[in-house]
Amino acid sequence: MSRRTTSDLPEHYPYRDTGCNVAPACLNCPLPRCKYDDPEEYRRAQWEQRYQQILEVQKSSSKSPAMLAKHFGVSERTIYRALVNIREAGDA
Repeated sequence: MSRRTTSDLPEHYPYRDTGCNVAPACLNCPLPRCKYDDPEEYRRAQWEQRYQQILEVQKSSSKSPAMLAKHFGVSERTIYRALVNIREAGDA
């Protein structure tokens, strides 16, 4: 059995900080938790951000749900869901 040295410990391993699509480096990431640690929270945050964008475009341009769906590349049902969810949250 070999003895472990301090260089064998995880904190001494030369990890590469390659980041992800959110930030180029993990140490510069704006997220409160890593998207890989809690993928469900990340997905929910992405949808909330998308819903907010839909609402802002709808308010500023008075586009119909069909036009919004085409603009964002989603279905009309997604547009209606976004508008309802944002309004229910009290943000509209």
